[in-house]
Amino acid sequence: MLDNFFLIREVSKYLDKEITGYIIKEIFTQEKEKLVISLFHPQSNEKKYLEFSCDSKLPYLFLKSDYAKARKNVMNLLAGLYKQGINRVEIFNDDRIIKFELAENLSIFFVFFKTKNNLFVTANDEIIDEFKSKKEYLQK
Repeated sequence: MLDNFFLIREVSKYLDKEITGYIIKEIFTQEKEKLVISLFHPQSNEKKYLEFSCDSKLPYLFLKSDYAKARKNVMNLLAGLYKQGINRVEIFNDDRIIKFELAENLSIFFVFFKTKNNLFVTANDEIIDEFKSKKEYLQK
């Protein structure tokens, strides 16, 4: 579970080492409150998958080497992030937020606050998309 600051900080350091330089291939959901980001490395074509759960009872962010995508009941999301490279992963503002820096002033924020777990996409520090609660945070 990711609700401890020190654990989140270590997860961000680990992800920075493991996925910096990878490209976002696809983002989809096939279960309630879960999102999967499919990644590949442009030189080695190695694939990795990030699974994010924003369930308030069990929030997590896992890195997997394999993922079985369902053939039905799958919804692709956040298509504007496809083909974006991950430049850096870090803890944001010394808080329970993991930030992925992408190109073109885009960022992805994985927020781990009780009852407010979510994923936000920002451009130039303004929220342009999110996973849960559509429209609640847009333009903030």
